Amino acid sequence: RAKARQETDGICVLAFLLDESLKPEVTHPELDAFRQEVLQDQVKFFKTIDELELLVQQALAQSPCAKQDESDEEPPVTFKPHPGEILDGRYTFEQLLGKGGNGEVWRVQVRLPDGKSTVPVAIKLLKREVSENQQRVDRFISEISVAHRLKHPNIIRTTHWNTVGSQFYAVMDYVDGQTLRDFIDGRRFSDKEAVHYLGQVAEALDYAHRQGIVHRDVKPENILVEDGRLRLGDFGLAVSPDENTSLTATGELVGTKKYMAPEQWDNQPNGPQTDIYALAIIAYEMLTGRFPYDASSHARLLTQHMNDSLPDDPAIAEEILFILRKATAKSPEGRYTSATGFVTELAHWHLDENKIETRISKYLDHLRVNLRGDAYEKLFVDMEGDIRQVIAAVQPERPAAEGFEDLRMRDFEDLLDGLMVEQDADHHLPQESETRPVENIIEQLVQSQRVVLVGEPGSGKSFTLRRLVMRYIREGGDQIPVWVPLDAFKGEISFRDYIVQCLDDLGPYFAQLHERLVLICDALNEMPRSAADGRELVAEVRDTLRDVPRFVVSCRVRDYNRDLDSLGLERLEVRDLDLSAIREFVRRYKLLLKYDDDELWRSMGGSDDLFTFWRQVREKDEADRFWDEQAGIPDYTSASGDRAWRQMWQGGKLIPLARNPYMARMICNLHGQQTLPENR
Repeated sequence: RAKARQETDGICVLAFLLDESLKPEVTHPELDAFRQEVLQDQVKFFKTIDELELLVQQALAQSPCAKQDESDEEPPVTFKPHPGEILDGRYTFEQLLGKGGNGEVWRVQVRLPDGKSTVPVAIKLLKREVSENQQRVDRFISEISVAHRLKHPNIIRTTHWNTVGSQFYAVMDYVDGQTLRDFIDGRRFSDKEAVHYLGQVAEALDYAHRQGIVHRDVKPENILVEDGRLRLGDFGLAVSPDENTSLTATGELVGTKKYMAPEQWDNQPNGPQTDIYALAIIAYEMLTGRFPYDASSHARLLTQHMNDSLPDDPAIAEEILFILRKATAKSPEGRYTSATGFVTELAHWHLDENKIETRISKYLDHLRVNLRGDAYEKLFVDMEGDIRQVIAAVQPERPAAEGFEDLRMRDFEDLLDGLMVEQDADHHLPQESETRPVENIIEQLVQSQRVVLVGEPGSGKSFTLRRLVMRYIREGGDQIPVWVPLDAFKGEISFRDYIVQCLDDLGPYFAQLHERLVLICDALNEMPRSAADGRELVAEVRDTLRDVPRFVVSCRVRDYNRDLDSLGLERLEVRDLDLSAIREFVRRYKLLLKYDDDELWRSMGGSDDLFTFWRQVREKDEADRFWDEQAGIPDYTSASGDRAWRQMWQGGKLIPLARNPYMARMICNLHGQQTLPENR
């Protein structure tokens, strides 16, 4: 045996063992036939003595003499392990991991040579009826032989095999994880994430291909995931390329039909490109969250695998789809020459600069239309009647023709700007105690990189952010606004995936456009704090924003202090409307509802005398006194102004309510419907 290990040619090793170790006088029909095959150079499927031992043991086990000996014994008893049972004096069964048509897989503790320590391994135990089926035993032995030969960190290693009674079993590495199927179901991976995982399988496949082995059954169920490490297993259908068979001995197709390449369906020779095809199908699943073809019947799968290219999907960039389609070309010659070559191409795909600006333009056009409808809903939220009819009357259907310039969209944007008065705010810079006043919030938001817009409900934050998006769209430039309504984020997917979803058709280009994006995240205070699965959504949003170069988030003051303060952001704190802004709001809003703004202003308690009082307290730097009913009348105001101010408060007039932009809008809407109450 030691001398044989020096040989490099497997055929010489076998000849040496048969002719020297077994001696010519040791005759046996099975071994004689085997020796003849060796001498005729027909045995080419082993390269080590360990593999040879498997073949010799199999031949001896199936010899007529052995079968004759077995016929004289009692019928074999099926081995049915249970937790705690010990096999071969060293394997202690712990947990059943799974069952299948061929048998069971168990987690087992194996005692090490020191007699004290144990390590977990997996044992695949064939059913007795399977062990008595020569074809299935041959496949089992072939899998063990191949897996034993392949030593790679991303391939599950088989260390030993034997029989218990008449049942075959194999000892393999134990992987404490889950199948790739369980890992990817219900998820959609970014191209960067997918490449990370697919690259490991690709390296395992390329290694096997270099050893002359084609797996032929690459699928998520045959790949295990443990702490981010993927390991390929189940080499039961593996062959050398020169075997050129796609059928079993009973004429059945070899492989799993969902992942079979056209040459497998057509009983043509299988090669490395057969495995690359299956890997690309898995890549499509990971990137889109769905299987590409209709798997409801074998006939449909056959037709699609043989004839149809991978379908378009909004989750995949055209450039990525091109790579996947090349990897799944109908002819093996049209595919990549190596699995790692395919994944490397996937990792370094390039943006088509000639097409991306057209995509961005279409995305922005779609965003404008969506925000228009959304803004109308908010404008009319408190009106009676069928709100959809109200919106439909002022929001025409978007024409289907590409490149159509909707002039009424411009009218809407002008209307929105015309309705909204510019609000004041206090600007807080991180790590600075002093604040400075800001008279135009929109201008400041455009200049800021990472900022939170703070205000109480109804203070106009949402409308301000919608106007900010319109500003970015109207002015063009390099920045791309992304409208991210946080109140709609429920945690069914990760926050990053939610941002990609908000990007619509630009979603597949998230990573490439990352530096150009401006996330406009509205209503943090209206977002659920946790998901159905227990994830802390606020923490997930905060952690994602740490790596975003430009964003705006709106929330209440207490939400900022509790949830975002650790990010060290610029902060714009919206002020309530002052008296002049309320008057301007009433005047502007008549553009929408066509009412008499002077009449509304008077009914709210407004007058020239009230403005006089307001200006006088402002000149004394006591503007807050105007909005404090308990402050009383100062000694420096006019008598007429005093009367107007007192009547506003004691008469329950509506002006104090209108400091909140939402309430001001409601007052205007109710007046337009002639249903406005007389007092607060």
